[in-house]
Amino acid sequence: MTTDNRNQRVSVFGTAQPAHRFDRRARSSRIANNQKSKKPLCFCTVLFDHYHIIPLLLALFTSSIIAPAAASSTTTPSPPAQQTLDPAYPALPTVSGSGTALEGDLISINGAAVKLWGVDAPDLGQTCFTPRNKSFDCFITSRDALAAMIGKNQMECFIRDKDSHGQKVGTCAVNGLDLGALMIRDGWAMAYHGLSQQYMILEGYAQSRKRGLWSGRFMSPWAWRTLHPKKP
Repeated sequence: MTTDNRNQRVSVFGTAQPAHRFDRRARSSRIANNQKSKKPLCFCTVLFDHYHIIPLLLALFTSSIIAPAAASSTTTPSPPAQQTLDPAYPALPTVSGSGTALEGDLISINGAAVKLWGVDAPDLGQTCFTPRNKSFDCFITSRDALAAMIGKNQMECFIRDKDSHGQKVGTCAVNGLDLGALMIRDGWAMAYHGLSQQYMILEGYAQSRKRGLWSGRFMSPWAWRTLHPKKP
């Protein structure tokens, strides 16, 4: 039997069939055989064949866990250690006794008023704003914060000087902790920049952590006094 080899091929049964059908079947058979001959990849097999990369993988895995934890611990420092009293303070004139807070930066000890040195708190009538833009009397909030720190404890004040109004100015403490430093650390008062740089680090700490007044919006006490001068 003769056929046109360009267009047909003879099957085993002697019938002529188009050549392209044989080509398709042969190609499909080859693909199927190749797929069956391929072994599925196994992660264990890869590691066994390349055992020398196991230490590298372990190192990468360990660094991915430890490094973020170390970074978080270094970016969250503890409060600066400026809340304890300076050893030189006891050499100053000292007043000890019980008292309370008159303002956020003014206390009464044994009936005598003492202004906290290097500290400036919101003034009478000053308004501040919460993170939700709600106004509140921050003079009262600051005063109450200082009163809570004092509680029923005995205070000790080291008198430094007198201000222009003849009022005593000093550093006061409860249980060895500087009340002015605590107020600034918690964000209820500001460091009096024009008088001292002592509490600047604590103020930066409170601002970066959005503590107290720093959690919302407020005006510095000295700016508030400029805009709202007291009547003579």
